[in-house]
Amino acid sequence: MVRIMIRFLGLILILSIFVITSINSFIYPYPAGAVLAKSNLPLILSWFDILLTGTQYVHLAQGSGAMVFAFSLFILLGVGRTFFSLMLAFHTMLMAILYHVDMKDPIMTSESDRMQIIRYLSHTGALLFVAASRQRYKYISRSPSPVIERSKKER
Repeated sequence: MVRIMIRFLGLILILSIFVITSINSFIYPYPAGAVLAKSNLPLILSWFDILLTGTQYVHLAQGSGAMVFAFSLFILLGVGRTFFSLMLAFHTMLMAILYHVDMKDPIMTSESDRMQIIRYLSHTGALLFVAASRQRYKYISRSPSPVIERSKKER
């Protein structure tokens, strides 16, 4: 029982950063959209001749926040934990690339951005650990179960 509580507390602590940032993108959608518009996303979208307006960046930030909140909730509830942990890990790496890598000259990425990338990598590692670990909420006895012999009438 204690092991299950510790595991669930660790899961809550891992997912708390995602829940807080997703709620923040709901409460303050315009700064989240502005940060997304100043990221590497416009450069990547320009490769495909796609141009977004300011309100579209706001909607994209809100949609991303809703997705992260839903994924975190599904992971906490144990519904598709492996799948949603992998999707959240992929989203985390995508955000690290969009926000902190200098796409024009990756070698010139600043020291503070490198530290943020390492932070994103640690979150990705924790999510991959969650995806790879089995979930057991019920006590499973590891001792062999006793053999019950049937009477001759039941055979």
